[in-house]
Parts: sequence; structure tokens; C-alpha cells
Amino acid sequence: MYESHFGITGPPFQLNPDPSFYFDSKGHHQALADIRRGLAEPSGFLVVSGEIGAGKTTHVRTLLEEMDASRYALGHVLNTQLDANELLRSILLAFGVPPQDDGTQAQHIAALNRHVAALAKDGWRAVLIVDEAQNLHLDAFHLLIDLYREAKPGHAP
Repeated sequence: MYESHFGITGPPFQLNPDPSFYFDSKGHHQALADIRRGLAEPSGFLVVSGEIGAGKTTHVRTLLEEMDASRYALGHVLNTQLDANELLRSILLAFGVPPQDDGTQAQHIAALNRHVAALAKDGWRAVLIVDEAQNLHLDAFHLLIDLYREAKPGHAP
């Protein structure tokens, strides 16, 4: 019904947001421009917030489709009902770094920092996307803040 009425090529209301259905309204256009600007910063922390169904995940997926895969190493964490240790392990896995089964949080952070430093040395930017971050446990949220502080320019990785 929707396909013929609106002239679209597939069902628009799926469980996973589809960037091909991104509608560039004035507000969405500005939000995507803000995300692009945040991505252009050498080190930054960007929060995209909004009501359920507002299109946050669609924005992220639209951005991912346009990112230059030769410049960015992407880590995307989708399951966020995690504590700090689970989040850290998820981040490592998202970047393709196998976490040590018996590794401590400090060892995992050191492994992540080494990986990000190696990427930077090779001219890559590491981008971490934590979708649905509002579901993180408080200790996991604090871990993200600590990782961000360590990654800021002027701080050693």
C-alpha cells in the first residue's frame, strides 16, 4: 500500500532503520550537518538525542554510508545494556581487537589505546558509535567519559 501510494521501492517500516528512507527535512538536515561537523573535529564527543522514532539511528546509518572507508576505522556498539567491562569488551570487538578473556579493565583500555594510536599513525581516525547509549549502566557511561578524556588532544593515548 505505502509503496504504490508514495512511489517507494520497498517497505518503509522495518525493525532496522534503512538510510534509503532518510527524509532530509530542515531539522534532519541540520542534525546531519552537526554530526558531520562533529566528525570533522580532531577529537570530540558528539551526542545525538531525540524522541523515540525521531530518526537518530537512521542519521547514523546515513552518515556511515557516506563516510570515506579509507580514512575512518569504525567501531559500532549496538547492544548497550552493558556494564563498564562489557562495554569495553564490546568496543574492542567493534574495532576488531580481541579482548583477553582474563584481561583486566586497565589491560583492555591499554589495548584499545594502542589500537587507536596505531590507526592514527597510519592516518586513520577511529570513530566509535554507541547507539542507544541511554541504556548504558552508569559505570559504562563513566567509562566512555574516561576514554574520551584520554583521547583528547594533548593527552597521551
